[in-house]
Amino acid sequence: MKIFFKIFILFFLVYIFSYSDINKSDLIQKLNKIFSKKVFKNTSYGISVVNLETQKKLYEKNAYKNFRPASILKLITTYSAYNYLSDTFKIKTEFGLDKNNNLYVKGFGDAFFKTKDLEIIVNEIAKKNIKSIQNIIGDISYFDNKHWGNGWMWDDEPNPSAMYISPLSINFNTLEVCVNTNELNRQPKVILNPNTSYFTIENKAQVKNKIKEKFSVNRKWIERENVIEINGDFLYSTIADTFRVNVWKPEFYFLTLLKEKLLENKISVNGEIQLGEFPKNIYSQFILTPIDSLIFTANKFSNNLCAENLLKIIAGERIGLPATADNGILLEKNFLASIGIDTSEIVIADGSGVSDYNLMSPNNFTTFLKKIYNGKNWEKFFSSLSIGGIDGTLKNRFKGTNVEGKVFAKTGTKRGIASLVGIVEKKNRGKIAFAIIINNYYGETKVLKNMIDEIVSTIYQN
Repeated sequence: MKIFFKIFILFFLVYIFSYSDINKSDLIQKLNKIFSKKVFKNTSYGISVVNLETQKKLYEKNAYKNFRPASILKLITTYSAYNYLSDTFKIKTEFGLDKNNNLYVKGFGDAFFKTKDLEIIVNEIAKKNIKSIQNIIGDISYFDNKHWGNGWMWDDEPNPSAMYISPLSINFNTLEVCVNTNELNRQPKVILNPNTSYFTIENKAQVKNKIKEKFSVNRKWIERENVIEINGDFLYSTIADTFRVNVWKPEFYFLTLLKEKLLENKISVNGEIQLGEFPKNIYSQFILTPIDSLIFTANKFSNNLCAENLLKIIAGERIGLPATADNGILLEKNFLASIGIDTSEIVIADGSGVSDYNLMSPNNFTTFLKKIYNGKNWEKFFSSLSIGGIDGTLKNRFKGTNVEGKVFAKTGTKRGIASLVGIVEKKNRGKIAFAIIINNYYGETKVLKNMIDEIVSTIYQN
């Protein structure tokens, strides 16, 4: 009994002193010092740091508290797509002609579809020596009719990051507006890209030497019209500037661009653009886009449409049609539960992280990284992350620092929110996973980003 008691005391003392040493480590002391700064006084924040090689926790603070994650939620959506659909899955766009030369196009959620891809459809029609098309009919039945995510802000419009969700998407459901200078006291020149009749322009701006009225480019979003409003004073010395807006009813945007592409190639369109069901008894062809394209764009460039479409595609392929975000979220939660995350304590409202309803903890994200590390789809997933100082949303962060090229992460940014989840590679200690979420900041998010970058650099150095 005495021997047992002595062994117990020995182990207890070893634990106490080891725990004390850990808490006195340089990493903990330096991170604690950062979090004592004034910027964190009125914010909510949490952090979790884990060594992926040893699975050992290196630092945590409010790690189990829930926060609004913003775009780091895309990590869950994109990996779920690999998990449920495989890394070889391809997203299709179907097209075909009936005996009356009605042209049908059915969308299956390809958010990566561009204007140039319409040439594939036009070229196939031209090969058949067809000179005239009757109606152009779009089928959007693959998705449900919810065109925004749950909890999206109504006044986010016409921001291009608040794209309308449609299975028949093109150019990320946005329009580029290029404004060029002109003679003084004249209207600036406006060019739409793509140049399309789907939009009209109301140009009330003037070219000036000095700005008295703020210059703005907007879409008539309150009226839900595809009218570009240009107002204010455009500075003469600016020469040129580019703006982007989201598109109302993007499926008709797709079909209008298709019609215009047909006309460019001397194929007339005699009927109307409309929505309808793709016939089952006609010969059809497919344009295929690898799922990697959407995952890469969602993570590296934080594209919201790619994430939202992926969420619905997962649902459509694994549960049934019409594909819904709710079913996609159900599958995501099933996956998270399978890797040990208690989904009764989190909220997932969309696929992109735009919604302020979303709630997850830093520990949820480091647990996620621990569980998928070196798994089946790890390498492809890892390559989709932005690299500090090199590319994606981290291209202009960590540049010229000791961690440039060594941070692989997903960013999250919204009003009052900044987050970063990823991995920093250390020569002697392998890969260190981290999740940092800061909420409820009243100032510019740039300040929070700088704090996060300092935290990540400290993790690397210690």
